[in-house]
Amino acid sequence: MERARHSRFSCCFPRPSAPEHVQGALRAGALGYVVKEGVGSDLVCAVTTVMAGNRYLSPQIADCAIEGALSARTTTGYLWEHLSPREREVLRRTAAGTSTAQIALQLSLSPKTIDSYRSRLMRKLGLPNRSTLIRYALQHSTSAF
Repeated sequence: MERARHSRFSCCFPRPSAPEHVQGALRAGALGYVVKEGVGSDLVCAVTTVMAGNRYLSPQIADCAIEGALSARTTTGYLWEHLSPREREVLRRTAAGTSTAQIALQLSLSPKTIDSYRSRLMRKLGLPNRSTLIRYALQHSTSAF
């Protein structure tokens, strides 16, 4: 049962299930994703699978999620290659724990401009919020930026 206390399971019910919702949940650390259209046995199977330490996607969205992942890898390469030098710098400093005000001061920009860069970064990388932006930067090594 130790694994159960540390498992992350996202039971999402968007209608309809959009690929960006699935990808966002997985990037945020979810190990499973069940759609609202799923049947009860789908939820039981998902919980059992995640409790065993594996990932689970509802059959209704599995193909879509796989195609999205393959498409992103083959057509765009590494996503950070599409970031401007300034976006990379803001991302690096954000991942290092630097506050918006400090980044603005260091780069001689306004805090609002830094927030705009972060919003643009999240949009380009397909990330839903600042914490997942930081997690992305840490997982992909800020030296790459």
